[in-house]
Amino acid sequence: MNKLNSIGLSIPEKNFIVDIEHKVMFNPISFSPSKEGAIGDEIISPKYSEINNYTWKKLFYNQFNCIKNDVCDEFINGINLLNIDRKKIPKLSSVSKKLKSITNWEIMRVEGLVYPRYFFELLANKLFPCTDFIRDISELNYIRSPDIFHDQFGHLPLISDHKFANFFHLFGLAGTKAKNDEEIEWFNRIYWYTAEFGIMKNKIENSSKKIYGAGLISSKSEFMNFYSNNIEVFHLDIDYMAKNTIVDINDFQKYFFEIESFEELEYKFTNWATKNEFL
Repeated sequence: MNKLNSIGLSIPEKNFIVDIEHKVMFNPISFSPSKEGAIGDEIISPKYSEINNYTWKKLFYNQFNCIKNDVCDEFINGINLLNIDRKKIPKLSSVSKKLKSITNWEIMRVEGLVYPRYFFELLANKLFPCTDFIRDISELNYIRSPDIFHDQFGHLPLISDHKFANFFHLFGLAGTKAKNDEEIEWFNRIYWYTAEFGIMKNKIENSSKKIYGAGLISSKSEFMNFYSNNIEVFHLDIDYMAKNTIVDINDFQKYFFEIESFEELEYKFTNWATKNEFL
């Protein structure tokens, strides 16, 4: 019995959303040796080409140097704790083993984006879905579909932080209780403005804000947009975020929600989820 079945989850057909045509067109890896839903040490890494590994190295160097002074401390700590390879694409199985030893989370290999309700179930079981393909080198600044760089570099370092990992787990548990499409959309928006585009108040007074969202961390274009003059910053308001915002994946973000700390994020989310009977 594989790990996914052993924890009582199955993968219904068409639960994964990925632009296969885009993936095949821009990446030589059109077939993965690892089956959909493999977890941890079950994951078999593709044989990446020299250009694949060069793309990873270039992405890591460019993006880390771009954000290193403006990203939250928890991200830097996570990069070091997971010891993510800077020169070649890390094996998902190896990173999963390290992550499990730190916060008891594991990686599940998927083709691409996961439908929300299934995604919530994964987070509720401390499983984070990761792709194993990497973008074309022409897409260094932005990619339409999330790839292994977005997932590993953007998301995993924070999941090695106990406070953020606890919020993520609670988010998943609450999300599984969404009763209809409207409530699912509430959780989609919360995820977008926290895990993807969240920012944090700098502990140093009058200093620039710190980023923690994976969309900002892994994309130079999104990061540069954040420091433009065309954005608005609001303090964290989960109810407003859930019910009054818009998610537009085809344009740069125009507004962001700032947190004081991951403790505040967990506290306010828990209060909101409890009030709305999701927890």
